[in-house]
Amino acid sequence: MPLVDLGSLSTDDDLLLAYISQKILIVIEEANEKGEGLHFDNIMRLMESPGITAEDIDESISWLLQKNEIIEIERDVFVISS
Repeated sequence: MPLVDLGSLSTDDDLLLAYISQKILIVIEEANEKGEGLHFDNIMRLMESPGITAEDIDESISWLLQKNEIIEIERDVFVISS
């Protein structure tokens, strides 16, 4: 059963922020399944897409940290909060 609840982000949230945050949760979860955290640079590489900027990704990571959806286990390395 995946750790990511696709309905966990409120509809009151900014849609782009919610979309990017959900994708970030998915890529971090995939790394966590291998017993690893995911470095910020790898998140950037995996999320690279037209229309998604580095600022969008950084904002989404900050938002996920504030909501305790993810935690930073070492500098710029993230895991799903359990």
